Amino acid sequence: MTSPLTTQLHDTYAILIQQWTSTSIWTKAASILAFPLGYYFYLDIKSRYHYWLSLGPGGLPNDFRGYMIQGFLHYVSTLDTKSVECYDRPERYVKGWKQASESRRAGLMKSYFKEPVPRRRGRKGRAMDFVAPQREFKAGEWRAPHVVDGYRAAWADLCERNSEHIEVRVSGLERRGNALFLKSSLSAPLGATRNGEIAHIHESDYSAHVSLSFADAKEVIANGHGERHRLSGVGPLSYGYIMLYVPRTADEVELMKRIMQAGVDFMRSSQPQE
Repeated sequence: MTSPLTTQLHDTYAILIQQWTSTSIWTKAASILAFPLGYYFYLDIKSRYHYWLSLGPGGLPNDFRGYMIQGFLHYVSTLDTKSVECYDRPERYVKGWKQASESRRAGLMKSYFKEPVPRRRGRKGRAMDFVAPQREFKAGEWRAPHVVDGYRAAWADLCERNSEHIEVRVSGLERRGNALFLKSSLSAPLGATRNGEIAHIHESDYSAHVSLSFADAKEVIANGHGERHRLSGVGPLSYGYIMLYVPRTADEVELMKRIMQAGVDFMRSSQPQE
């Protein structure tokens, strides 16, 4: 005698067969393709997630939650991080431009470099295809020891020589590692990153971020030494917030130091000059 459960399973199977045979060929094709396509997207997400983790920690949680957040940030970010058009149209890209005094406008449009920035030689730099963290290389990739030592020495010297105007504390943007900040007792210039953070380096790959005047940001990007953050102009980040590519030689370490010094000089440009 057939059990009620067997009868129910048989009826369910018959209904499914009937529904399958009555559906269109396109519905059948979609159903057949759904599993392999879903598996493909799963593998793609998994691969990109692990690649994102390989960049090292940044300002977002270093887990899948952080990966999803940076994915959503794509909708408010820009892919065009090397265009310099924005620096010629500050009235469009700088909040408070119309209300600012002529001296504050001039401070944003001025260059703080003591000498021109040379053209970067060799391979062109490029940030990885993620909003945050913004990095050029994976964490822990080999760097010449003398370049790394020079990099750290340059950072220490930068902190020491500007101690009257800056303070060193944990980066508010990276949420880890030391950063240079304009002293809280000093007023920031027009177009500065709003939390007063001037520059920080990334111990993961030795790239860096720095806030520059529009004139200097334009020169750095045009000569191939960096690019804007993809969230520049969003939230606390100004259009002068630049990622500097990883230095490869002692000369490039010295240039990075010069660029960061220009960032310090820009940030203190609202103060009376000695």
